[in-house]
Amino acid sequence: MEDVWQGDVWGTLEAHQEMKQHCIDPNFRAAIDAIRQDHSLMRKYMDDPRVVQASCVLMGQDLAVTEQDLRDAERGGRIARRSPVQLSHKEAAAVHTAALDAKDAGNRHFQSGDNALALACYERCVELIPKESSDLKAVAYSNMAAVYLKLQYYKEADEVCTAAIEAAGPREPPPKALYRRALAREGLGPTHLQASITDLRRAMAAVTEAGQSGEVKKLQGDLQRLETAAGHRQKLKTEEAQASALRGTGSALPAKTDKVAAPPSKDGYVKETDYSFTAKKRLKEVVAGIYTSSKECRVNVKDMMEPQTKISVSVLSKGGKRSLYYDFDILYEWEGRSKKGRKDEASFGGVIRLYNIGQDTKFELGGLPETSWMYSLGFRADAHAQGEPWLEEIKATANDLFEPLALRIGQVIKELHQY
Repeated sequence: MEDVWQGDVWGTLEAHQEMKQHCIDPNFRAAIDAIRQDHSLMRKYMDDPRVVQASCVLMGQDLAVTEQDLRDAERGGRIARRSPVQLSHKEAAAVHTAALDAKDAGNRHFQSGDNALALACYERCVELIPKESSDLKAVAYSNMAAVYLKLQYYKEADEVCTAAIEAAGPREPPPKALYRRALAREGLGPTHLQASITDLRRAMAAVTEAGQSGEVKKLQGDLQRLETAAGHRQKLKTEEAQASALRGTGSALPAKTDKVAAPPSKDGYVKETDYSFTAKKRLKEVVAGIYTSSKECRVNVKDMMEPQTKISVSVLSKGGKRSLYYDFDILYEWEGRSKKGRKDEASFGGVIRLYNIGQDTKFELGGLPETSWMYSLGFRADAHAQGEPWLEEIKATANDLFEPLALRIGQVIKELHQY
């Protein structure tokens, strides 16, 4: 096995009809290079279907890996999210031989919604830019960030924004790059909020000096939103410092609250206040507008299936300490539409169930059933077109609803900590 990782590994893989499409993905390349340096790491990457396929190819064998295999691995957290730019996009962008032409093509594709091809063209633009053309390079990187943000690739958006700022050299950083990096860092999570606010303030100072009143107003709104979120996070951190351990004892809450709650269910030394109705209402409201999409499909969350949904939320008060207990088993209805393999658009729907959501579990893609939130998909009984491309595309896209739904549910849980 070790011998197959010697020699011209990349030449062999890039020459293979199926493997060559994976060879442009940075995470896959990093995995293969790591294995070449330390063969024992093969065990670490065995959950990546592409790595297993690569080892077979290097041994002169064939192993089929489908797109569904890769999607399942992504959703299960077994492989990092793949680059949106695939080999076909690289090849299409390679026709451009001038940097400006590649940038303009990227702009056209971005406007038309072909994000992956737009990104490939911006990457091609960077490849073609002479070293001395730092302005164009900064613009190209900033445009790449706009695509990454639209696709919710926040880490990559952060990186290319930083590249745009570095390309500007000693001059003032481009306000767009600062603004987009602020959005990227917001997307990376609460621990990056302060860095996001810093970038927004720098961007606002630049557009204020330039007299761009419209941009100033836009940035002021974003800055106020982020500063409010940062203040809320600091408040949560303070409360968490007062909290008892989540497991087994519930989630401890501050002793005082100005929230109006349902009447306590019992008096005396231990008091229990039921927030199930309020929580169910919020879990119904916050999913408005959630959808997932691919190039040929869009799946929307329609509504909560209230009769089948079970929500239990209570706060127990004892001796001046308050603890939050919750248990969610939620069903949402969804509907998808696709034209893949068809002249006209077709629709199909089903339900998604999110369960095992309590004070002693957490949202973790690919996590263990004992400790993590879980989900399952259900499909309508009228699945009359099994195997047809449009239907399979809808089913595959519906699988991606778990993450955005879980993030919204997490917002509601944060609100419950304030009750």
